Amino acid sequence: VMQIEMQYAKLIGKLSLNETETTHFKKLLGDRFSAKTDMSFEMMDASLRKEQRKAVTDQYEASKKASDAAIKEFLNDDADFATFMHWEDTEPERMQMMLGKTAFDAASAPLSPEQEEQLISLMAEVRKRPSDLPDLNDPQKIDPGMMTDDFTKRLAAAFDQQQRSVLEGAAGFLAQPQLEAL
Repeated sequence: VMQIEMQYAKLIGKLSLNETETTHFKKLLGDRFSAKTDMSFEMMDASLRKEQRKAVTDQYEASKKASDAAIKEFLNDDADFATFMHWEDTEPERMQMMLGKTAFDAASAPLSPEQEEQLISLMAEVRKRPSDLPDLNDPQKIDPGMMTDDFTKRLAAAFDQQQRSVLEGAAGFLAQPQLEAL
């Protein structure tokens, strides 16, 4: 429940839900979160064979599709559903922002809500650029056996490049103290 509150409070505010709607939406989100957590724990089992991993991720994808349909029906508004889907699509960046926001505050260079959204969108766009490395946010692309020293080094280099790209892009909308905090 705390995770849902932290992760979705701003979205719920954007959707202007009343108390009853908020309670129902949080239940839908909780069910979605539980399915993702269950899948994540199952995928940690290094003994799973490729076809078993596929079965686990297929089951999760079916659950996610059902969740999408339930949330779309609940929201009953294409624009609100698009807002939700964008929120979900930028989840890794929103988590980074939650964890890294203190750096901006500590530097006395807080982000405006608009800057925060711009930065989240930029970070997502950089993450989605074509790469020869798998998207670690996609459970179907993760295999514990791929975590070799070489892979880890390539991943670290890719993250460094992504950070440089985000800094370059953020220079267009962040002030110098904010860029330094970033």
